[in-house]
Amino acid sequence: MFHLLRIVAIALFTLVTGTAGYALADSNGGLSGSGGDGAGAISGYSVSNVSYTLNFLDPTRIDAVSFDIDADSTLPSVKVKLVRDSEFWHACSVAVGQSPSRVNCQLQAPVAVAAVDEVHVVAAQ
Repeated sequence: MFHLLRIVAIALFTLVTGTAGYALADSNGGLSGSGGDGAGAISGYSVSNVSYTLNFLDPTRIDAVSFDIDADSTLPSVKVKLVRDSEFWHACSVAVGQSPSRVNCQLQAPVAVAAVDEVHVVAAQ
């Protein structure tokens, strides 16, 4: 009898917590803003004038990348990836008061010039 009561209590707890989690997830809808992800021409934004800053001591490595983006300076999130097979994205900052906006990405660690096979930019507003 105690074993049956325990199974019923566990089933009831699972039902209540599952329903509460679904209700909470359902109330989180409705994101707004614009964004884009792509190589080359990004949906919603165009990237141009890409330039690289080489490492002073080892010019076979890149310390930073900069580019222009045709968006205003209110872009809160811009990231760049330089190696296709890498999962590492570098955070960027957007210069204020320029049109187009100049984006500067100081790399967390220098990237080998020979390893760079793309400039993948993700920007969200």
